[in-house]
Amino acid sequence: PVLGIAEEGRVIEDFEGTASWTIKSAEALNLSVAEESGETKKGKASGKLDVNFAAAVSGAVNFAMPANSGEVPGISLWVRGDGGRCQLQFSLVTEDGGVFSLVKTIDDPEWTLLELPAREFVFNAFSGAPEDAARSLVPGSVKEFRISSYKGLESDTDRHSLFLDEIAILP
Repeated sequence: PVLGIAEEGRVIEDFEGTASWTIKSAEALNLSVAEESGETKKGKASGKLDVNFAAAVSGAVNFAMPANSGEVPGISLWVRGDGGRCQLQFSLVTEDGGVFSLVKTIDDPEWTLLELPAREFVFNAFSGAPEDAARSLVPGSVKEFRISSYKGLESDTDRHSLFLDEIAILP
């Protein structure tokens, strides 16, 4: 299969049905379903991610892996920026509480396919993971995909609105 094309049963979130995400600190980061014309990449809806880099706390949106997702060689997602420049932290959370992260800059106002191979994620020692959590990512142990914002990330303004669509497990 072509990279970036979600295989059947490997879509984590397409924003078309029941929400599969949870939010930590809506003051810093909030996700809602957008159905405005021109704001979707695939289907009738996308996710609108509002980020507040001036918030006193960090924020995160957590997406649960589909049941029986098996090995997670990485994540793909469509993203469209608002024309500004900001960084987001993407993380894979394992069954034992380990957090493996990477930071990407989002600055393109056009829809762009981000492919995040698992081999590029590194153990996040500041994540609050249990001391006995594995320090090496085991692709079959991923239970959650997370998008985070916090003050230490670069941004050209305090607030950004980004759009997300078809978050999937890489083939």
